[in-house]
Amino acid sequence: GNGETESIFTLVEGLKPRHAMIVTPGFAEYRRALQWGDCTIHEFALREDDGWQLTDAILDTLTSELDCLFLCTPNNPTGLLPDNRLLREIAARCELLGINLILDEAFIDFIAGEQGFIPLLRDNPHIWVLRSLTKFYAIPGLRLGYLVNSNEQAVAQMRRRQMPWSINAFAALAGEIILHDSAYQQATWKWLEQEGARFDRQLKELPGLAVYPGRANYRLLRCDRADFDLQRAMPEQHVLIRSCANYPGLDARYYRVAVRSQEENNRLLAALRKVLSGTTPAD
Repeated sequence: GNGETESIFTLVEGLKPRHAMIVTPGFAEYRRALQWGDCTIHEFALREDDGWQLTDAILDTLTSELDCLFLCTPNNPTGLLPDNRLLREIAARCELLGINLILDEAFIDFIAGEQGFIPLLRDNPHIWVLRSLTKFYAIPGLRLGYLVNSNEQAVAQMRRRQMPWSINAFAALAGEIILHDSAYQQATWKWLEQEGARFDRQLKELPGLAVYPGRANYRLLRCDRADFDLQRAMPEQHVLIRSCANYPGLDARYYRVAVRSQEENNRLLAALRKVLSGTTPAD
């Protein structure tokens, strides 16, 4: 598909759910796609007390009324990956209740050794897996993603719903090449393990910031400084960070930052140190 987002909309058009559940905070495109149809959207809210991690509490909210459940693994914007045991229990309960489980694994390639749910799809035709190639392989301008399911008839039905000519020739060619680039994969995992660990240590040393232990190439931060607008202060240091105030369940204290090169990370860290120095912790 033309990026993962096209497949999200194609999937919703094909499944035509009447009742769907999304997790908040989470990726906004699930809600946008579901709002296009006649669908009631149910929300499962992650809790700050749980460190924004998905818990067993979601199991009791899954009922036969639901047609589908969207889960982002790892979550966007927290970067947290649910426990594998819990994911399997969710998958089993969805199968029992006739719920289509849509797992968005857009950022899972960043987690070395994590295969995700694709190897388990043969025995779980109720599960659809979304993957993006633009994040891990750094080709956002080409727009390329894919959707996987083990039911050939269901996949054929989704293909008929897809917009024609959605993939351009350059994206198609890139897709044939990048998945075989093992050297790039290994280098990326090594970089994220080393630079990500260093980045995390230094972020946690900054006063007035709470850092959540994401496993993708970004981190969720909470600024605990009283009466302080971090979003406004950072551009004065020629650095932009992503405000997460527009994510349901979060507010203006929350931000997302990327793990980038050592030089870029150092610039971000220096800017954060400067703007946070002299500010007052919140009560």
